[in-house]
Amino acid sequence: MSIPGFCNGILFILYVLTIMAIAITADKKRGIRIFFWTYNADQLIYMQDSNGDENFHLHLVNIHSKIVRDLTPFQGAKAELVELEPKFPDQMLVALNLNNPQKFDVYRINLKEESSPVVPQSTGRLDKAQHILHVPEQHL
Repeated sequence: MSIPGFCNGILFILYVLTIMAIAITADKKRGIRIFFWTYNADQLIYMQDSNGDENFHLHLVNIHSKIVRDLTPFQGAKAELVELEPKFPDQMLVALNLNNPQKFDVYRINLKEESSPVVPQSTGRLDKAQHILHVPEQHL
């Protein structure tokens, strides 16, 4: 069994049965304060801004390979997690203010694709059971 932990802002995986901890990130700047599991057992997501600008990006880290990918690599944009759903373990919904700093739109991100394409979704009501947005007609 493994659980995430952190020390001095660096994420670790603690292997409980073997009493072993392995660093999976190596941030030397501000450290990592917000992190969570995806529904894929080998992936963690963490949020981090750049030098205190509060424009958080979502980063995906594979706990085995230790490869880290910025899922929201947009300069000046802020990302917020909207939804992770067990029925869709390879996807997440994220709010981003790409077009207007005051307005967040919801985007779907594929966690398995290397390029992590962001697929725009119109604003509307989130249906968690279907992992889709219902869009009012005035937004179409």
